[in-house]
This record gives sequence, structure tokens and C-alpha cells, in this order.
Amino acid sequence: MLFHKEEKTEEYAPWKRHPNPQERRASWISLNGEWSLNGQKINIPFCPESKLSGYSGEITDKKGRMSYKTTFTVDKSMAKWRESRFFLHFDGVDQRFTAVLNGVPVGFHEDGYTKAVFDVTESINKGLNTLKVMAVDRLDKTLPYGKQRKNNGGMWYTTCSGIWKTVWLECVPERHISGLKLSTTLDTLHIRMNYDDFPEESLKIRISSPTIKTEGETDAKEDFATIVTKVNQDIIDKGLTIKLSELKTNRGKELPIKNWSCEEPWLYDITIEAGEDKLESYFGLRTVSIKSVNGINRVMLNDKPVFLHGVLDQGYFMDGLYLPKEEEEYERDILRMKELGFNMLRKHIKTESDWYYYYCDIHGIMIVQDMVNSGVYRYLRDTILPTIGFKIDNAKLRTVSSKRRHNFLNHIKNVTDMLYNHPSIVAYTIFNEGWGQHTSDHYYAYLKELDGSRLIDTTSGWFAGMKSDFDSRHIYFRLRKIQPDKKHPEQPIFVSECGGYSYGIKEHMYNPDKSYGYGACNSVQQLSARIMKLYDEMIIPGIKNGVCGCVYTQVSDIEDEINGMYTYDRELCKVDKDVLNTIRQKINDAFDKV
Repeated sequence: MLFHKEEKTEEYAPWKRHPNPQERRASWISLNGEWSLNGQKINIPFCPESKLSGYSGEITDKKGRMSYKTTFTVDKSMAKWRESRFFLHFDGVDQRFTAVLNGVPVGFHEDGYTKAVFDVTESINKGLNTLKVMAVDRLDKTLPYGKQRKNNGGMWYTTCSGIWKTVWLECVPERHISGLKLSTTLDTLHIRMNYDDFPEESLKIRISSPTIKTEGETDAKEDFATIVTKVNQDIIDKGLTIKLSELKTNRGKELPIKNWSCEEPWLYDITIEAGEDKLESYFGLRTVSIKSVNGINRVMLNDKPVFLHGVLDQGYFMDGLYLPKEEEEYERDILRMKELGFNMLRKHIKTESDWYYYYCDIHGIMIVQDMVNSGVYRYLRDTILPTIGFKIDNAKLRTVSSKRRHNFLNHIKNVTDMLYNHPSIVAYTIFNEGWGQHTSDHYYAYLKELDGSRLIDTTSGWFAGMKSDFDSRHIYFRLRKIQPDKKHPEQPIFVSECGGYSYGIKEHMYNPDKSYGYGACNSVQQLSARIMKLYDEMIIPGIKNGVCGCVYTQVSDIEDEINGMYTYDRELCKVDKDVLNTIRQKINDAFDKV
């Protein structure tokens, strides 16, 4: 059964559910809850700047240092103690940290947007344990930092320091599955993992019939297929390929083949048993590519043309900043955007909890995932001049340290490892508007080698190099006729940001005295009409010229920025839903004609 909503028993609490719906084992415990930060109480996993953290003390010292502490108990019934390994998971700590368990340093990690996992088997106690986390957050520009700024305002937001995602402990057998990668075609599943830990051992895989979540519940089916084999050298070297159309279920029927799409997000449950380890996950059968349709290159989902009708999703929340109050708030945001007719979200220079991507998987929302920028940002050079048409060759003006190059390569590798198995991820963005941009063609080749199953928007906005799957453009302030680029006419045109019209509702504003956006409106009707005009005059006519997608700015207001479809508190929708769905229908009609 798909890993959807657990029963809300008396023990249920937000951010206490299994943190990774794609890699589930039975033996784990959440370490979220009351900790101390610098000697004062804080509610983890929320960052200390947020209301939900309950924290009111000094966040860092003058050197950006933070000191966390908690205790937890490991029940000796949790595992066969001498035959198990314990892994301590930190899903997000900004920017650097060292973990110390029972007085023993167990690991160091830098990059607040990727996960850290430490083997703590030799340091953990049966019974009571003491965990300390020493974090440092100076907004170091050699590391990814996103849109955080100490002095927030405009398009820059409140910082998110230290622990901001779930901390948890997992118990696994001595020999265990790791590095799981599930790759698919329209009827084939390819499994990679650490098979070399299981030479000549039995490998058992159970794949369910495809399911779709309907009306808040999962449509669970009893039919499943089982594959039993032994790990041989060929599997170790190449992985295991399973053609689903050749499988028979427990009832002797063919396993149904259903492709994941926005309209029907079919998903298969999969259970893998190797040695004593048992891991539960899921996958969707889908492909993403670019192919010519009537002489124009289009984005294809499952070999069918698809228009990327999207909205910018920055993932900020009024009460939790980088994290919503509970996992289901991700789902509510996703359903709000689906209700407005969108089929795609551009996850903008931020990564999220695995629950966000899970909800996109089960609800059929495509994701264009941004890498998180490092490096110094210059407003004049990186935004103002390019916006009005003066694009200076940024490569000649930037110096990049070897340390920052190293950190960004690690960031790309870790992000793709984290998100590889999610069918909803259809593309990655490497650089946004020149922020931290350098040797973009090199990073395109690097990312393509890591994951050739997705498309890549190398330079979203401007400063384009030679290598990208898109001709990516940001268009604000004025509407334009969109024509193919003369240098790269073969690239599908992706309007990866546009609009951003502002409309503030004072009772629902973060700061009623300050506002930021790209064209003021004073009512739902005026904002909706202006959005309609953008699509009528720029995006829809551009479809015949190669426009393959559009990202409107944005899901919700964020602090001073009041250009969201929803208010920052998500209490009010600021657009007319009928108008937005009319736009979607017009896009579909125009797209069907080309």
C-alpha cells in the first residue's frame, strides 16, 4: 500500500512520521521534539528564526556558532544489537555541523540543503544517549545559501540557521541495502544498489499492481508479482532489469502496465529483500525527452508532447519559514496549484523534505528542481541590466575559488542522489540569473552524466552557454513577442520566470508597511485580468514559435514580496480560480493545434 497518511492516533504528531516515504524500514525512531539550543528550549525540526521553534534566545555567537543538545533512549528490543548497524540521519542543517554522540564525534557535514547520514554503531548506547550538534552558519558564500539574507527585504528573506529538517535514527542489518536507484522506461524497471554486499544471496522483489490515490485514500490492490533470484556478478556489475510486461501476478494475470502522468499518476509499490534487510519503496513508469513535433522541438512526457504549465514554488511558510507546520501542508500547497490548473512546480533554489516530493509524485505534479546557488550576487549585474536587455559576459567578470567549485559539484551530486527515484522530477536548473554562475557547460555535462533521464535548464534567465536542453528566459515588467533564438533555434523555449504582479491584502501581509513585486494590482479581478493578458498576449501566441513551458511567479506571498497566488498565511487565494482554469484550457487548445 502506498505510504500515504498514517492513522492520526493519540501518538500522532507533526514531523514524527517516517521521514523518507521512498526508503522505509520498520526499525527507526524520530529524534524531533524538544531540544536545547545554546541552553534554551527549541522545538526541532524548526529553525530558531521561526515562530514554530518556540525559541527566543540568541541564535548564534559572533562567529556564527550554535550548540544543540538532546537525549534519547534506544530500546534494546529495537534490534539484534550485535548484528545491526545504527545510522543517524540529519535531513537538513545549515550550513556546517559536527555531531557528537555520547562524547564521540561521529560526523561532519557542510551544505544545509542536502542530507547527512552517519554510522554511529560504535558510539550508541543501549538505553540513554546524549547527542550534541555544533553548527556554524555565517551565510558562507562558498556554500549554497539560496535567498537568505541577514537583513531581509524585497526578494531576500529571513535566514534559516542550524537544524531545519528532521533528525532521526535508523537501525539496519549488518549487511543492508544502500544506494538504491530505480530507473524506468515505459514498461521496464532497472534497479541499482549495493549488490556486492550480497554475493550469491537470495534477492526477493515484490511489485504491486499500480495504484492511484483517489479522494484522500490510496486505492490498494491485492495483486502483486514476485521476482526471486540470486545476486550474481552480472547483477553486481550492471544492476537488475525487470520487464514488467513479462511478469505474472499472484493470481496468474499479467501485471498491468500503467504510466505515471499528470492526469493519472500511477505508482507501483516495491519491496526489496536482500539477506536480512527489507526495504519498501515505490516507483512510476515514465520517460522525459525532447523530440520534434511538426518541425518544432517539444518536451515529451511518455513520448507525448506536454506543456510545462508551472508556477514558482519557493517553499516559505509564515510560521515555520523553511518548513511548514506539518507534512500535509506540502500537499495542500500542491493541491491549491492543481486547482488553479497548473501541472508543474519550479522548486526555486531550495530543497524540501522528502514528503514534498512524495506528494508531487502521488498527485501528478511535475517538478523542475533548482540547484541552490552559492557565490556573490550583484543586483545591477545579475538582475537589473539583464532584465532591460544588457547582458554582460559574466564569465569574464567572476572569480571562482576551487573550494566553491568543489562544494557546488558535491551539492549537485548529493541533490541528484536524494531525488533520483522521484517520478515527478522532470528537469533540473543549475544556475539562476547568473547567481554564482561559472563554467555552465561543464556543469551541464557533469549533471547529464549523473542523471541522463531528466532535462537540464543550465542557465535560467540569461547568460546562456552552449549546452542546455532549453532556451530559458525570464520576462518581467513588459510583454514581448517570443521568437526562437537565432543561435539556438533547436532549443525549446522555456519562460522559466514571468509575471510576479503584486497585490497585498493588509490583514494577511507579513509587513503591511513594505511591499515588493512587479506591477501593482488592487483586487482579485485586476490581478486575474493582468495574468490572463500575460498568457493571451505573450505565452499562448509563443507556443507556435516553440514555447514549451511557462513559470508564473509565484505560489504565495513571502515576507515583503506580495506577488503570490495565495497570501503568505495561505488563508486567501488572490486570483479568480475560473480565470486561471480558463488560461489552462486556452494553453491546451493552442498546444493541441501545433
